[in-house]
Amino acid sequence: MFKVPFHIRLKDRRTHLGYTQRKLADSCGLSPGRISNLERGLRNPTVDECRLLDKFLSLGTYFVAPREWYRQMRDNAASHSPRIRAFAPTQDRPTFIRYRACCNAYPFLTKNLLESITARQDFVLCECICHQIPCESALEALFLLYLLARNAKPGFLQPSSLGRTPHPIVDDRGREEIDTKARSCLILDSRYYFFQVSFAVGKTVRVDVLRWDEGWSVIELNGPGHDERQDPWKGSSLELPVHYVSESELVFRCQRLEMERAA
Repeated sequence: MFKVPFHIRLKDRRTHLGYTQRKLADSCGLSPGRISNLERGLRNPTVDECRLLDKFLSLGTYFVAPREWYRQMRDNAASHSPRIRAFAPTQDRPTFIRYRACCNAYPFLTKNLLESITARQDFVLCECICHQIPCESALEALFLLYLLARNAKPGFLQPSSLGRTPHPIVDDRGREEIDTKARSCLILDSRYYFFQVSFAVGKTVRVDVLRWDEGWSVIELNGPGHDERQDPWKGSSLELPVHYVSESELVFRCQRLEMERAA
């Protein structure tokens, strides 16, 4: 779960071993353009390319998205969104880095949640969604794992197909309205969870989780580095209910879920 994505592993190993893209391409019989596309994540490697590059670079473990993951996630939410354009928020660190922090901060909880997730028949799709959903803290990564352990389905959906928000959803810089663009989400008991959503409210305001449950609301996760007292204005400014979940409350939910599964 949360292995390093192939394109990041490829570039890290190539630069670590002192290969240029052209030198690596000449060594393994691929074109420099193909190496460039693989490193930028624009193309997925074939099985033969994985073997060939591993021979030269000793890539170790990495994650490659399954074929047609986009179609599978789109189909999970197809009742709302037959045709969609994609949007992915920017991140200061990839989600797998947040996952590592989650493992360090909550080792036993993470281990137990992963046991439930890896037992799912659609585990590969779950692993894929974990690389698509942005997380800005270890606590958000824990919340993501908690939802998946409760059998939340990975989906791909534009929020506007569920209902309009009081303020427009925008890109991270607030320059473009993206309500009609689809983004990765989790679907649990007819509730939809979108991580790291930005709104235009005079200035750009970003929330941890935007949730649809017959209406929109916001979930803010209070943990190290964030406290609801830092932004008491957020609910009134967004004109949405804001539910604050503390670190201790989320930990308790994870523990209770594990006890329910063990019973």
